[in-house]
Amino acid sequence: MRGSRRIFDINGEYANDNPQNRSVRTANPDVCDVYALKQRSSTPSKPLRINFYENPAPGIEILGSMLEQDSRKSIYIERFASVALPSIEDTTQEKDISTKNRGIRRIQAYWAILREAGFTPDERRLGNLAGGFRVSSGVGVFDPHFNQAFRANVHGKGREPDPPRSLDDLVSELKAVIKYSRDQPENDEVKKAFRPDDWALFDFLVPVGRTSAGPGVVSRYRVLHDPAATDFEAEIIYALDQGRTVILDLGNANDKIRSFFADMLSRAVFRHQEDKFSDDKLGEHFIQLYFEEAHNLFPATAKDLTGVYARFAKEGAKFHIGMTYSTQSPSTIYGELLAQTENFFIGHLSSSQETSALVKLQRAFSGVEEEIMRSRTPGYMRMLTQSHRFVIPVQARLFEAGRGA
Repeated sequence: MRGSRRIFDINGEYANDNPQNRSVRTANPDVCDVYALKQRSSTPSKPLRINFYENPAPGIEILGSMLEQDSRKSIYIERFASVALPSIEDTTQEKDISTKNRGIRRIQAYWAILREAGFTPDERRLGNLAGGFRVSSGVGVFDPHFNQAFRANVHGKGREPDPPRSLDDLVSELKAVIKYSRDQPENDEVKKAFRPDDWALFDFLVPVGRTSAGPGVVSRYRVLHDPAATDFEAEIIYALDQGRTVILDLGNANDKIRSFFADMLSRAVFRHQEDKFSDDKLGEHFIQLYFEEAHNLFPATAKDLTGVYARFAKEGAKFHIGMTYSTQSPSTIYGELLAQTENFFIGHLSSSQETSALVKLQRAFSGVEEEIMRSRTPGYMRMLTQSHRFVIPVQARLFEAGRGA
């Protein structure tokens, strides 16, 4: 049986050495990969970020979701969040020229929003990736492909600048087009050129009202962006298939960002294992997910724990996915998830409130509450497993190098 592990490291203690312990990565450097939100000089790691420019379809979905969580409801934000963008690859391969041009312009309008919000681009790399946007000679990837007559109307005949050759040129071009189109709302040319999704992006790029912040509202999410980011989702899935241990260093991030990456990558794992199950390719490969400080992701106050985590609890075994989570306070974990938990390893709990919550969940712990609160020996635990329904004491060995990650 071959297995791999993915650790959601909330505090960075599995990925990085600290005064008390060596990290899992340090003890097992040959089988561990670290992805970090913040690079640390003492720990080799890859960036846990995405390139928003190169991934327009998931990028706008992420930004829209974040905005809807963090901002007050407004029409222009709701319309922006509702836009579905094609991928660069799908747009490049589109055979119908009209459909292709509409896809290009929407992606470019999204790029212009990122540029105005201060997301750093790698224009050369972006140009190479979107090379298929050059539908004719002399047309660059930042050219929206407006015809000459339309550009003459926008800029004034004889005053048209060269077609955009950079992101800054693109921003200027789109702003001029937006102004002209708003001044000519009944113009048949304008009506034919743009559709509701185009205007949702235009109104976000250049807000109509003074109370609309426009691209500035997404600038707070630049921490998620890296112009040199790789496709870390695919890399992580590949590493797990090779039986490696992947540690996600989520230290120094707020709860929303932690939740975002945990949810995004958990969904990727579930989809991958589900696909392998459907293709009869699971074999003897298992994936174990570890969630440190789990109350940050599965709070007791949640009205309903749906989606991928509920599926892990209910269907994970079928797809060879195990889930391990740790917390110092069982009462702070969502109750339905606790009810689906099969194995318990209990160290020290500091209050009767926590031991009462444990006993209420598993009656087998009744009678050992005082021992659990008094116990302070490192590694000494009370264990209850699915196969052994009696609470027994165990002494966990000290973690050392050479015993596997």
